[in-house]
Amino acid sequence: MSKEQNIQIVKQLYADVAAKNLEAVFNALTDDIHWAPPYVPEIHHTKPRNGKSGVKAWVIEMASEVTYHKVEPQEIFADNDAVIIKGQFSGTANNTGKSFESDWIHLWKFRDNKICSYKAFWNTATVRDALM
Repeated sequence: MSKEQNIQIVKQLYADVAAKNLEAVFNALTDDIHWAPPYVPEIHHTKPRNGKSGVKAWVIEMASEVTYHKVEPQEIFADNDAVIIKGQFSGTANNTGKSFESDWIHLWKFRDNKICSYKAFWNTATVRDALM
């Protein structure tokens, strides 16, 4: 698969997330996907997950802890089987009502025309502090 096709898959994934089309999101993932947000012990939804069932559990846990108001991809980089997106997000901690925002980096890896790995980097302190 070309890097241009991988970019299109990731762009569509962000559009599907924004539209809350979770069926399309899960269809873009391999069955054995590795899902790795930056781990913070105090933030339950940040532990790494494996498989589509793990990602589904992550979605439920994340939505119970935070509400995102903006998830905005800003720059896209791609090479071979990887797409890197730089962006910004903002949201609110559901339990405290406190706001947070951060720049982020998402690294998407591909196998057989599907996403097989997700790794995220963001300012974990801003989200942790909003949740505490």
